[in-house]
Amino acid sequence: MNGESIKIVLRRYGKTQTAIAKIIGESPQNLGSMLDARDVKSSLVERIAAALNISIGELYGETDLPISSASASGQSAAIVGNGNNLNANEARLLGLLEEKDRQISRQQAQITKLLDMLAAR
Repeated sequence: MNGESIKIVLRRYGKTQTAIAKIIGESPQNLGSMLDARDVKSSLVERIAAALNISIGELYGETDLPISSASASGQSAAIVGNGNNLNANEARLLGLLEEKDRQISRQQAQITKLLDMLAAR
C-alpha cells in the first residue's frame, strides 16, 4: 500500500497525520516520512488501521464480503476472520486457484475413466 492511499483514508475518517502519529506513538515528522515511502510497511498499515479502529481490508478500501459471494458475484472482497485479512487481489486469486483445483480434479477423473476404458479392452 502506498502512503498516498493512507492519507486519503485518513482524510475520509477526518483524522490528521498528527493525530494518528500521536495515537501510534510516532512523531508527526516520522509518520510523514514513512507515508512518503513508495511502499508503506505492513506493520505501519496495521498500526494505522488499529488507530482508526478499522480492519486492514477497510484501510485498503475493501468491503468485508465472504470470498464465496465475492467470487460468485465477480466483486472484490476482503476475507476477515481469525485475525487474517486478505486484500481483494489475494481473495480473487484464491478464488481462481480454487476453481483451477476443481478443473484439475475433473480432468483427472476423466483421465482415470479413459485409462480404465483402455485397460478393459
